[in-house]
Amino acid sequence: MCGMTEFAKNWVGLKKTTGWLTQEEANFLFNKAAETKKLNGVVAEIGTFKGRSAIVMAVGGGTKVYCIDPMLPFKLDDGQPVGSPLADFKENLLIRGVADRVELIQKTSDEAAKEWTLPIRLLFIDGNHNYEYVRRDFDNFVPHVVRGGWVALHDTVGWAGPKKVVAESWADDKVIKVGEISAVQIM
Repeated sequence: MCGMTEFAKNWVGLKKTTGWLTQEEANFLFNKAAETKKLNGVVAEIGTFKGRSAIVMAVGGGTKVYCIDPMLPFKLDDGQPVGSPLADFKENLLIRGVADRVELIQKTSDEAAKEWTLPIRLLFIDGNHNYEYVRRDFDNFVPHVVRGGWVALHDTVGWAGPKKVVAESWADDKVIKVGEISAVQIM
């Protein structure tokens, strides 16, 4: 493994964790979690499924990641039941050695937002992809992002909800589009 980046070393095992986060997207989150360590704030994720992105950010940032997800059973678009991902989430954190760095807030993001007080240095929004949910996630948590912090939304390609929130956000002169990585829009 000589010459491999820190991310590449971790991706070897992590790619076995079920999830829709691509290697390119994971690399971005890994690096942003590391780069933002100097900022006052936490790493927060809305929607975590089985923990792939949470693990990436916990390892990259060497810090605690707060995952907000009710862990409810759900079905894929094709109707295939997924069940509750909670058991797999917990097992994946243990396997990757980050169980002590990931805190699950097992609530809807609306419920969690009512109690949220922590400053955020990196926010990853990847919860319910229906527009009204993505809009609320954005509106409820972006105000907690510190100056110099980052916001990333997943599945902005092919999903109308995240795509519309991103388009609306670019129209706001307080939000600066930094770029996109695959299906992740970065602000």
